[in-house]
Amino acid sequence: MDHTAAVVCNKCKKGSYSDATGKTKCKLCEKGTYQEKSGQTSCDKCPIGTYMPSKGSDEEKDCIKCPKGNKCTSKGSPEPTDCDKGT
Repeated sequence: MDHTAAVVCNKCKKGSYSDATGKTKCKLCEKGTYQEKSGQTSCDKCPIGTYMPSKGSDEEKDCIKCPKGNKCTSKGSPEPTDCDKGT
């Protein structure tokens, strides 16, 4: 009788990642990021001028264009910030 265990490795789904080896759970991409491919070790940051207010985004097109009166000046913005006074 063969008592060897089958090893099953499942890729993380789009919108998630795993940055560790072994028996780890996939993590949802954080706010401000997305992942379009499965089996990744990190998520990509939304481009400058956009933001992502929720976790688990699986497409760059989900990044929301910064609204008027606000700014999104760095990659991976989780939310827009108010423009400075006088602008």
